[in-house]
Amino acid sequence: MIVKINRGCKLVGCGSAVPKLQISNDDLSEIVETSDEWISTRTGIHNRRVLSGEESLVGLAAEAARKALQMANIDPDDVDLISMCSSTPEDLFGSAPQGRHYLQKQWQGW
Repeated sequence: MIVKINRGCKLVGCGSAVPKLQISNDDLSEIVETSDEWISTRTGIHNRRVLSGEESLVGLAAEAARKALQMANIDPDDVDLISMCSSTPEDLFGSAPQGRHYLQKQWQGW
């Protein structure tokens, strides 16, 4: 008798989160010498999101994970792997280990 074991993984849910603070090109032009027209014609960017002192990248990751779990309609204990990518000037290699610890604490409350 031949038993086939299928191994692999599949994406069952995804989530995202963005900082609340939004800075427009006009806001930026009050700080440095630039304009909305100059920035938008060169980059296509009109607004950007920035972490405030009240938010953290790890907190945003937890929010995104919560949304992914809701989308997949699964319990946090059934998760085998979390894939997270990030890079910031403060942490070029990402905050995934911190995110894992933070998520474990958050999941206890879900």
